[in-house]
Amino acid sequence: MYAIGKVTFLDNLRKQVLQVVLILTLAAVASTTLLSFFDMGIQIKILKDLSLAAILFCGGILAITVSVGCIPSELQNHTAYPTLARAVRRGDYLLGHYFGVCATCFLCTAIVGGVFVGILGVYEHSLDVPVIIGMGYVFLEVAVLAAIGMLFSVFLSPMVSATLTLFVFLLGQIKVTYLHGAIERATVPVSKQIMQGFYYLLPNLDCFSFKDALVHNIPIPSSFLVLVAVYAIVYIGFLVSASGAILSRKEI
Repeated sequence: MYAIGKVTFLDNLRKQVLQVVLILTLAAVASTTLLSFFDMGIQIKILKDLSLAAILFCGGILAITVSVGCIPSELQNHTAYPTLARAVRRGDYLLGHYFGVCATCFLCTAIVGGVFVGILGVYEHSLDVPVIIGMGYVFLEVAVLAAIGMLFSVFLSPMVSATLTLFVFLLGQIKVTYLHGAIERATVPVSKQIMQGFYYLLPNLDCFSFKDALVHNIPIPSSFLVLVAVYAIVYIGFLVSASGAILSRKEI
């Protein structure tokens, strides 16, 4: 599993999409230093807002593009056959790829986050611990997104998997705000039950975003942080287990 994850990680580092997304995100974070005409307090708020959004953009794009292509490309090019022929369980094979994808996303988000924290430290003359914690939960959201992409990739083409993963990401962001209200307004019992089932299957990605609280320096309860972390781990475990079960039954 470790060897598969390492190979996946090193292979992902050579992809041009990673380099392009990383450069664009770093440029977006660095551009916040040009807002010196604002008041210092407003400048710090803009820096936090744009940088946290940029980190999520970087990790999300990489999670989608990398996770949906690693396994289908190996199956199509028959490079997975030697590995699976060595008595490697398909679940371990998939888990190794998932860890490799997460390592790639973590490296890129850590680089962007390091630049962001460095700039913020120059402005605030201190280390903003809540922001670092917030970036950790951004990575958890990215990890959930990578697990979703991996699930779709084991039985769909990369293009369809990327489209559906992006669709789930967008719906997960508005799940509580809009979908819950739509369920409450539904009048037909059958459609309401279908919408409720869809609602509970969707990940609540909005709970990973503490951007507003971090921008306005609002404290976040520790109990909520623990609950969100447990939710992410359980949801990722469910997705990876489902992906492994589908791959184990797939004819290769």
